Amino acid sequence: MVGLTGVMFIGVKTYQEAPPRPNFSLPNGDIAVTHDEIVDGQGVFQKYALMNYGSMFGDGAGRGNDFTAEALHVWSVGVKEYYHREIGRRQADTTQQKLSWEQKSAYAQALCVADMKKTATTKSQTL
Repeated sequence: MVGLTGVMFIGVKTYQEAPPRPNFSLPNGDIAVTHDEIVDGQGVFQKYALMNYGSMFGDGAGRGNDFTAEALHVWSVGVKEYYHREIGRRQADTTQQKLSWEQKSAYAQALCVADMKKTATTKSQTL
């Protein structure tokens, strides 16, 4: 009876303490990811039992691939390339001193890192 009560308590707390699933919007107001898209993604994750590809003991690599690092790498490369293009475009529009390729690359890298460190706030629901 004590065990069942403990399991029920943990189950209730899991749903009470669950993180929010807001609509994530960009600074210009456009919706980047909706609440429904997050829930749909969670459904796909559960449908294919992707939660079984890891373990609390850290031996998940023996059970299946973890693409977290690959996804972060692909995302960061894309963001860095975007910033590199934007810096070049803005330089073409101004008469300021032109940055070298190395300077643009370092600046784009710094902007990419800053983007990665941003966290979503539940009050404003923006990234």
